[in-house]
Amino acid sequence: DVYKRQVLEGARFTGGSAAGAAFSHSDCTDARLERVDLANTHFQGALLTDTAFTGCRMTGANLTGLRGIGHTFSQCNLMLARCKGLSLRGQTLEGLRLDEADLSAADLRQTVWRDSRLRGATWVAADFTGADLRGADLGEPTLTEAGALRGASITPGQAGTILAALGLTVVT
Repeated sequence: DVYKRQVLEGARFTGGSAAGAAFSHSDCTDARLERVDLANTHFQGALLTDTAFTGCRMTGANLTGLRGIGHTFSQCNLMLARCKGLSLRGQTLEGLRLDEADLSAADLRQTVWRDSRLRGATWVAADFTGADLRGADLGEPTLTEAGALRGASITPGQAGTILAALGLTVVT
């Protein structure tokens, strides 16, 4: 818990590990974290205005209740991360692995997904309105989760996978 409520404004971290660290309620404004192991870290309530995570391992990270705008994630492994209520509205999301992450109530409107995975993720009550999910592996969402995709763009292949997961057969 050594990092809890710290001021890391403008900090630059490249490589290394802070696995399990608590950044809860810290000010990480304008921080840049590249290729850092942030597995099982706690960022809940942190101020992440214009904070950039690039190539970070963030498996199991707690990103609930974040404050600030403009935080970005690129080429990050967020598998099993707790991202409830996360807002990434309008961003291009590239190379994200969000398998089995909790994206409940996340604001993902107008996002563009490229080379990303959402297999087994929970996105109940998430908002995908205007999202372009053609570059995302959606896995096999439940009926409730599929309903959250209302207003998003997907490929015919993704639609077929979703319908098959729901037990429907498309006959042409």
